[in-house]
Amino acid sequence: MLADFGCAVAYNVFSPIPDSDIFGELRALSARSLGVRVFNIHTFDKQRSALHSMTRQLIGLLDNGKIQPRIGVRLPLSHAAEAHRLLESGDVIGKIILTT
Repeated sequence: MLADFGCAVAYNVFSPIPDSDIFGELRALSARSLGVRVFNIHTFDKQRSALHSMTRQLIGLLDNGKIQPRIGVRLPLSHAAEAHRLLESGDVIGKIILTT
């Protein structure tokens, strides 16, 4: 799974929860790499100014169309319960958009 000195990147690893023990596998492979890097947006929970700055930058990138999030499904607001079921199932890849 990981070459010597390789780098494993896990994006959105918690949704849905993987069938296998991904963290156990990463721990077992850590001996083959010089480091394990972990990033989570909650890293900045206690650094509000940094979090606000990054959020403004992200909104700017979205507004300029430089990044475009993948939209998995669009549903009318009246189908919010279905949106929750989809979110909890982990079957949707991308954002769930509720429209009015």
